[in-house]
Amino acid sequence: MRYALLAGALLAAACQPWEAATEAAAPARDLHTLSNADSIRVCHLDLDIRVDFTAHRIEGSASWHFTNPDNLSVLRLDTDGLTIDSVTSNGRKVPHTLDSAVAFLGSRLNVPVEKGDTLVRIWYKTAAQATALQWLEPAQTLGKKQPFLYTQSEPTYARTGSPAPTVPASAFRTPPV
Repeated sequence: MRYALLAGALLAAACQPWEAATEAAAPARDLHTLSNADSIRVCHLDLDIRVDFTAHRIEGSASWHFTNPDNLSVLRLDTDGLTIDSVTSNGRKVPHTLDSAVAFLGSRLNVPVEKGDTLVRIWYKTAAQATALQWLEPAQTLGKKQPFLYTQSEPTYARTGSPAPTVPASAFRTPPV
């Protein structure tokens, strides 16, 4: 009899509408990012970079197109070991801050944005030891003549290669060639 009552209670709970169950649950916060990608949605990344095979460094700019439905005043991005030279929001130079590093997460880049802004451009340099960048010397390649660079953005290495919200919803995708 006790099992019948328990089964009936579980069945009744399972028959709740899905909408009611999901509305009650608070959205999960991604613990692997310091960004606010849950509130400001980055849509597209344009990179304008120079690869220095001698210094094992990338430098240039990352331009993030974004939407800000809640009109937040700060876009927060993940970085790790990056040197941030300057930042613009919709073409206006803006003061940025870089928080102290947190183990395994790096440093949060804080960029002030205004209502209606849709583009942030960040001029930066990577560190020579960036975990996202794998540098091969010519001797390590098939032809033995040219160096080679490949990138590895998992699990959270992308933040060492460019300022980014390193969450699955913002994963880098390349169009088919």
